[in-house]
Amino acid sequence: MTESLFIALAEAAAIVYKEATGLTTTDAALLSEFAGSIALNAAIYAREGWGPNLQLVRPDVIQQGEFRDGGEMMRSRNVTYTDLCLRLTDLPAVTELLKKLHKKDA
Repeated sequence: MTESLFIALAEAAAIVYKEATGLTTTDAALLSEFAGSIALNAAIYAREGWGPNLQLVRPDVIQQGEFRDGGEMMRSRNVTYTDLCLRLTDLPAVTELLKKLHKKDA
């Protein structure tokens, strides 16, 4: 799996937040919420603990997860997942979806 085809979830959260709101933020809690929303709508890859390889994170793990540090890490079932990322090709679709959801909530 070529890692250059991925974007960090934290970076994606900042991009999606800006696209959805027209604003920028460094608020880690807010970006963590956006990271969680992205993770519920796109395949997420991560390293379990400090392991060397990216692995697909199962949806049930994501649903029970708590995103931290703006999407830099997720804690689920007493396991810490780091280097959270998604495929670059998934970013446009998830961005459009979350823009629509944000407009409904606004």
